[in-house]
Amino acid sequence: MNPVAQQFLTQEAILAYARDVDPAGNDQFAAQLRSVSADQLFDSSIADDELAQCCKSGLWLLHNFLHESHEISQSIHSAEGSWWHAIMHRTEGDFSNAKYWYRRAGEHQAFGDVTDGFDPYAFVDRCQQEYRNGSLSDDTQEIAFAEWKALFDYCYLNAA
Repeated sequence: MNPVAQQFLTQEAILAYARDVDPAGNDQFAAQLRSVSADQLFDSSIADDELAQCCKSGLWLLHNFLHESHEISQSIHSAEGSWWHAIMHRTEGDFSNAKYWYRRAGEHQAFGDVTDGFDPYAFVDRCQQEYRNGSLSDDTQEIAFAEWKALFDYCYLNAA
């Protein structure tokens, strides 16, 4: 992974995302990511601009900038854009909208990289139930991060 992309994949951000910490987002990070174009996240030329944009949407989401992630994902009319859109809505607690965007994404080959038999609809239901009980369990948080990583890795590897 190129150093520009790597700087946004901090251990702090990964742990915060994996543990469902809801910080306001780091302003310094936001300024840095705003100044980087999607193609600067890669060492080689971009073969698929939408997948490169998906990577940027995912980085915004990783750092809890839901609005910025949403602005990008809602403009990408592909399975991957819809999947990022679904994750963003699930993260904000809009569970029915998350399911809509999972339907738009359809079955994706990267689902198998999340967990064996990953069912996004059942996962949304699980998150909704746990949010009602106060917070996500450790297992659910780990699955959420595994989903983020599976989609980010897929987009990153196939963008260039």
